This record gives sequence, C-alpha cells and structure tokens, in this order.
Amino acid sequence: MSRAASETLPEWLPSGGAAVLPSGRWWDAVRVTSLAGTRVVGVLRERSGPVIEDQALRTMTWLVPVGSADGWPRAGGMLVIGAGLAALVPPAEGIGGHGRTANRSGG
Repeated sequence: MSRAASETLPEWLPSGGAAVLPSGRWWDAVRVTSLAGTRVVGVLRERSGPVIEDQALRTMTWLVPVGSADGWPRAGGMLVIGAGLAALVPPAEGIGGHGRTANRSGG
C-alpha cells in the first residue's frame, strides 16, 4: 500500500515482515474472536483504533493505550495482552483502511 510522504508511522511498526512485539511499552492489546470483533468494528466504525485480524486463528486484536484495559471485565473469550506478554504485529506494508490489517499466522 502506498503512503503519503507526510504520513508518519509509529516507530514500533515493523517493516519488511511481521514481528512479535512486547505489550505494555507502546500499547496493550485486546483479542477477541473474529465473529465478536466484526460486530465491534460494525459498531465502532471510524472510532475504532488499530485492529489486527488474524484470519488463520480467526481472531481480531485491538491495540489500545497502555493500561486502559486493565479493569475491563473478561467477557467470553476476550484476552487482554498487557505488560509481560506480546502480540504478533504485521509490517507497515500490511496496513489497510481504518487501521485494520490482515495477518495470516501459521501455514
């Protein structure tokens, strides 16, 4: 995907390939099933932050401000990925519209 020269990408965003990055430094993450995530994206629309969709695992992961999900109730299958954990982040080249990325894990 081509990007305008004036657009600045975050320093932590990998280039050239996906990378496992630690949570709790730049962001925390919240992971849900793709079924639940699709519903959330439908409700939030442009208000949604960056979302990583893993089509192989059928999950969607939101990158949220550090500590912002600490007190969230753990609803059916939701996983908060905070300090001490990590998430697979696709490269800058994989970013699509509205911050949603497609990422294939596994084979």
